[in-house]
Amino acid sequence: MPGGHPSPSDPHRGRFPRRLSPLTKALRSVKVCDPPASISVQHYDSAPDLRLLLDTVTERKKRKFDHSDSNIIDVMKEMFNAFARDQDARFERLQTTISNLKEQNNELTLSVELMSSKYDEFLVKISELESERKKDKEAIYFLEDKIEYLERKSKSTGIEIRNLPKKTGETKKDLCSLIQNFGNSINVDMNQSCVKDIYRIRSKDASNPILVEFTTVIQKETVLENVKAFNKTKKIGEN
Repeated sequence: MPGGHPSPSDPHRGRFPRRLSPLTKALRSVKVCDPPASISVQHYDSAPDLRLLLDTVTERKKRKFDHSDSNIIDVMKEMFNAFARDQDARFERLQTTISNLKEQNNELTLSVELMSSKYDEFLVKISELESERKKDKEAIYFLEDKIEYLERKSKSTGIEIRNLPKKTGETKKDLCSLIQNFGNSINVDMNQSCVKDIYRIRSKDASNPILVEFTTVIQKETVLENVKAFNKTKKIGEN
């Protein structure tokens, strides 16, 4: 730099010189000495082999990790086995439940079929009973008509006689004797050939009236006429 002036390429041109701190100056004054090239690492028989130590440590770590992985795999296997056993148990219970439901369904089906069969039998039985009821009703109507006819016929040929005393152990023969005596009192021959049937009927009267059915209506009318004449004669005699 001629004349003591800084050159144009000087980076510190126009600037004040930088002041370094004492610490910076001290660091810059330190010189690093390179080791001599002849220095080499020596191994002694009594010192352990570093490579062997490193391999041993690596192998131990590898074994440790392998053992840890093996434990994890065993745990996972046990978990899967437990899960599989649980699923098998659930599946077995589900199968049992389904089997029970199927059995109940079969029993219910049989019950419904039995009830349906019974229902059909009941329908047939009801139909038979209705048919029998219809026949019985027709028979009842027939019997009612017959009874009504017999009653009309009985009334047309029969008379009712009251106030005749009742005998203990009375028979139809005893009743015929009473009627004959009654006919004698009214001057009418009332032998057994004129009487079709004779019997007492139940009534509130203690003596129970006697119903006499004659063989002809003419016989009945003859008895009634003589009774009327007897009653008239009795009234005239009393007067």
